Amino acid sequence: MDPSTVEKKSDNEEALMSDAAPKIGRKMSFTSAGMAFGAFPDKANMCEPTINAALYFSRCPSVANLLPLAAKLLEYERCTGIPMGTKGKNDWKVQIVDCQPGDMIRTVSVKDDDELHKAIEDGMSTTCRREGLPWWEFVRVENESGDSAVVARFDHTIGDGLSLVKLMEQVLT
Repeated sequence: MDPSTVEKKSDNEEALMSDAAPKIGRKMSFTSAGMAFGAFPDKANMCEPTINAALYFSRCPSVANLLPLAAKLLEYERCTGIPMGTKGKNDWKVQIVDCQPGDMIRTVSVKDDDELHKAIEDGMSTTCRREGLPWWEFVRVENESGDSAVVARFDHTIGDGLSLVKLMEQVLT
C-alpha cells in the first residue's frame, strides 16, 4: 500500500476512537469481595477501607488539569464501576456506571493551613462510596492563603497501595 494514500486521522478522531476502547479489566479477587461487601460480621461495625494520598501544591491544580487524569482512570474497569455481589460469596463483578471525568473531582475551599489539614483529615475519615459513582475521587482542597492539596481517594476494593501506585504511574506517565 502506498503510504501517501493512507488518510491520517485527526487528533479528534483518535480521541473519539480511544473513548470507544474496551475497559482495561482485572479479575476480582476473593479479598476484594470481602472488602466490598464486608468480611467481618455486621456487629464489628467496620468502616469501608479507603486509601488516601494527599499531594501538596503551592498552587492548587485546576479542575481542567485533573480532568485528563480522571478520564484516564475511567479507562480501567475497576475505576468505572461499582462492585455488585453477595456478602460471603465469591459471585461478584463490576457494574459499569455512566459517569464523566468531572463527576470524579470535588473541590473544598479553605482559608488557611489549619483548615487545609482539618479538611484533609475529615475527608480521610469518610467513605468514597458515593451513590451511582465509582468508588474513587480526587478532592481539590484549595487554600486561599498557603499550600493547597489534591487528595486521591480510592476504596481499597479497587486495589491495594502497591497496585494503586502502579495504576497512578500508568496514568501519570
